[in-house]
Amino acid sequence: MTGGSIIGKIIRFSIPLLIGNLLQQSYQLADMIIVGRCIDDDGLSIAAVGMGTSFIIMMISFFIGLSSGAGIVISNAYGAGNMGRVRKTIGISMKLSAAVSVVVCGVSILGCEWLLTVTHTTEEIFDLSATYLKIYAIGFIPLLVYNMGTSILQALGNSTSPFYYLAVTCVLNIGLDILFMKTFAMGVAGAAAATALSEAVATVLVLRKLFWTNDFKKMISPEAQESLIEKRNELERKELQEAEPEPNGKQLTAMIVRFGLPIAIQQVTVSLSNLILQSYINLLGTQVIAAWGIFGKIDGFLLLPLSSFSVAITTFTGQNFGAGKYDRILKAKGYVSIMSAGVTIGLAGLFILLARPIVLIFEDSPAIVAATIEMSVYMLPFYFVLALIRVYAGIFNGVGKPIYGSVAMISCMCVVRIACVGVVYALLRSAMAIYISYYVSWGLCLIVVMIEYRLLIRKMLVKEEKEDGVST
Repeated sequence: MTGGSIIGKIIRFSIPLLIGNLLQQSYQLADMIIVGRCIDDDGLSIAAVGMGTSFIIMMISFFIGLSSGAGIVISNAYGAGNMGRVRKTIGISMKLSAAVSVVVCGVSILGCEWLLTVTHTTEEIFDLSATYLKIYAIGFIPLLVYNMGTSILQALGNSTSPFYYLAVTCVLNIGLDILFMKTFAMGVAGAAAATALSEAVATVLVLRKLFWTNDFKKMISPEAQESLIEKRNELERKELQEAEPEPNGKQLTAMIVRFGLPIAIQQVTVSLSNLILQSYINLLGTQVIAAWGIFGKIDGFLLLPLSSFSVAITTFTGQNFGAGKYDRILKAKGYVSIMSAGVTIGLAGLFILLARPIVLIFEDSPAIVAATIEMSVYMLPFYFVLALIRVYAGIFNGVGKPIYGSVAMISCMCVVRIACVGVVYALLRSAMAIYISYYVSWGLCLIVVMIEYRLLIRKMLVKEEKEDGVST
């Protein structure tokens, strides 16, 4: 990541991420399709899975943020060629993930019924949603450990191994879906169990890569290995008296938490705001709930390039920031913004054109189909704004300033969004209130992160680049 073509590095890193995310979304999609086709209950099971997914995303979001903190520490250390710190951080991160996953599992099982109650989940789907959530929550333990492991591998520039593991998980999940729901008629419980078991297999594969492979070089790509040799030689030329003391285990843990906690809080807060919006959706009836669940799967596919480019720019920024190559970060920002927004606009247009046949894969109820198409037409054209927001947030994370993105997203995509939907829903009493709340929160958040980048991050990078040039 610290040498060669910027665009080429980012694209090569992003492609396995994109395909892997596509596979992950595909097996989540398979859950919904098989639920809709194998369970004949007028969309109640689809609505239950859709409702459960909103809660699951919120619980997982916290840990994804925390694992991002580990990724930042590792990518900075790797960029600087400090492999001792990389190894130590990997061990600490995996222990932390195991401990947190047990807590998340327990909280999810004990609190899911309360959450379904406060979000006005209808009686028709309450028990189905609770069953789905409790079984899925057991799978949080392997899932969160897996997420930490993939975050570590990606921070090292290895996006290929997580792709292979995800491919295995995808095939296994679809097979188990069919077995549990069609053959054994387990209903939504089968969908949750299939996902949990598949994630457990993926976790074993990640752990094998991290701890049961003797040669550490196998964890990183061939290009990264060559770059590592160059970094080590460069480190030897630096003045040793300027090197910072190596942090101990407690200090590294504190660094992970300091970098990861703002992202974790931001992730949970934004997910919570979406859950509050879900409560407004729930007031519109079971058919709209089902439509929102189906739209969530379309949304998941459109978010694939956003997520891939966001991880790519975070890793790229982290490694180059650690290596002191600030000019590459400044250039990469423009390239990734164009690529991410462009791909998102193209996919949004494609999904709008194909909205009806896509929805019919899940459900053929005219009311559900019409509601889902409406959501696609009103929401998808504006996803490019979110793509740009995530590019800026990725840069903030990579330079160790995640608080900038967190403040912007919490204030705009949570506080403003909730306030907006409350006011507009009182006037319109329709799903249009949801759409408007997204327009306002996304637009305002983009303005804020652009200002933060211009006044704080860009100025810092330019200053560091000049000082580095003078010192050499």
